[in-house]
Order: sequence, then C-alpha cells, then structure tokens
Amino acid sequence: MLVVGINGCLSPLADDFMPQWEPLRYHDAAAVLLRDGEVVAGIEQERLNRIKHTPRFAGEAIQFCLEAGGVAVDDLDRIAFFFDEHYTDRELYQYYAQHPRLPVRS
Repeated sequence: MLVVGINGCLSPLADDFMPQWEPLRYHDAAAVLLRDGEVVAGIEQERLNRIKHTPRFAGEAIQFCLEAGGVAVDDLDRIAFFFDEHYTDRELYQYYAQHPRLPVRS
C-alpha cells in the first residue's frame, strides 16, 4: 500500500488563499511517502522553498517524495492529512462562507 502523508495548509501551490489563518495551526509543512508502512521518503517544505516553518501547501515536498519513490499520484492508495475529514470540511466551509467568490473544488 502506498500512502502519502501531508502537513500544512491546503492552498494551491501558487496561490496561498488562507494567509490569515492561524499560522501555528499549519506551520512546518511537510510530506512523507510510505510503502507498506515503511518510510520511503520524507521532507519538510522549508527545505525546498527556503521559508523557515512555512505553513504553505507542501506541493514541492509531495513531488519530491513521489519522485524519490518512483511513483505517480495515480499510484497512491491513500492520502493522509493531519486533521480528520470532518474538521477539514468544517474549516474549509467557514473560509468559503467568508469568501464566496473563491472557486469551490472537491
């Protein structure tokens, strides 16, 4: 089983649409790739974007892990996030309610 775990904000890589969210909630963005429970690769986003304790989306870290493991997103069995789905959905709903012009993506 291939699993990528991510930590950090859910903003698109080029557009940090959650800048006013509490930074401590999303600091130290990172990604890790596990194959059958064993770590294949892991890296903090700050090593790639050079922003200490970056809260931004860990897109480059995810890409690094996938490349290091020789896999593509389509090969993944699961994607793990540090908050559960209910909490994440609630947080995103509150943000979208405050900014209704943002495009909603699923």
